Amino acid sequence: MKKVIVLSMAAVVVLSASGIDDAFKSGKVSGQLRAAYVDQDNAVDTDTYTTSLGGIFKYESGDWNGLKVGIGSYISQKIGFATGDGDNANMDVLSNNAKSYVYVGEAYIDYSGNDFSLRIGRQLIDTPLANTDDIRMHPNTFEAAIATYSGIDKTTLIGGCIKRWAGYDSGDDISEFKRLNRGNSNGSSLFGVTNESIENLALQDGITKLTT
Repeated sequence: MKKVIVLSMAAVVVLSASGIDDAFKSGKVSGQLRAAYVDQDNAVDTDTYTTSLGGIFKYESGDWNGLKVGIGSYISQKIGFATGDGDNANMDVLSNNAKSYVYVGEAYIDYSGNDFSLRIGRQLIDTPLANTDDIRMHPNTFEAAIATYSGIDKTTLIGGCIKRWAGYDSGDDISEFKRLNRGNSNGSSLFGVTNESIENLALQDGITKLTT
């Protein structure tokens, strides 16, 4: 997290040197409002239920010489009277100890130019083996560096490294960024190639999402 903050601050400093007003005035605020009710009827265990309100609040700056920065807050607020107590609380949209949460789900620096793009920081990723899987209050997000190059006719190259992730699929605490396998892993590298003449290729769809 500290590295992500430092990188984001560094990008802001660069923008401040020239044109910061235009870049931030042309930025975009976006958001989603979500509500979730999860009721799990367990035949051999305690029944659980939870109700929560939340969503995503995001800001992305305008373009400045190909550079942009973005940050997004992910929020889930438990509705106490409609949520089980203790072991009766369902954890699918809550953090540890059945609590509400707020965390920085996205915080990145993005550069695009000359058919090349690079995004560093917390971001959404959709590939066959690492994806957002947006099935609860928030999608999975990843601390990663992802680069793409589309300067070859009808072909896109992608490569990168994923270090940590957070979200429903990531493990115990949805709101905590953690190593991919909870061990001593230094991350996972990825590389892919797509070609417009190849249809029905799962990787192609994932890379298209990464480059748009």
